[in-house]
Amino acid sequence: MRIVAGQWRGRTLAAPSTDTTRPTSDKVRQALFNILAHQTWLPHWQLQGAVVADVCCGTGALGLEALSRGARRCFFIDHAPAALQTVRANMAYLKAEGASTVIAADVLALDDAPTPCDLVLCDPPYAADPTPVIDRLLQKNWLAKGGVLVLETSRKAAVPDCLPHWPLAPLATRAWGQTAAAFWMHRG
Repeated sequence: MRIVAGQWRGRTLAAPSTDTTRPTSDKVRQALFNILAHQTWLPHWQLQGAVVADVCCGTGALGLEALSRGARRCFFIDHAPAALQTVRANMAYLKAEGASTVIAADVLALDDAPTPCDLVLCDPPYAADPTPVIDRLLQKNWLAKGGVLVLETSRKAAVPDCLPHWPLAPLATRAWGQTAAAFWMHRG
């Protein structure tokens, strides 16, 4: 598993030796970030200088990819000890600690965001219903008004519909192999 583009392009990332973490493949990460870079839905949105949250971060590959491509800051959120150890090791390897904050917490018990994020990359366990995760992120102001939420799921799982109380507008849904992703914008 490698960083696909940006200042750390080609650098190899560590992955925990457990079966509880499912790192996002290089191919899917490249596709996600290409969509974000070339999207036409939000003409003024850009990754350069953005504040990002990598939720259920596992290895931290999504957030580190964002930093490599120009994001200003990333919050890495996970509760699994092996994932937290791995993301810290990957941050140290890339010397990304100055632009990174690790939050050891279950996303369903997450506190208020230190600052709302321009991009929230959410990759919860495929077997879990992502609706409560999205609810918590929105309740605790993790997504800035005009920000983009990307939810990675199993292709077999249905991407949740935008619930009426969510201030989200659906932008796109894409799939690659066994993985799907939904893109939403905070309407606020």
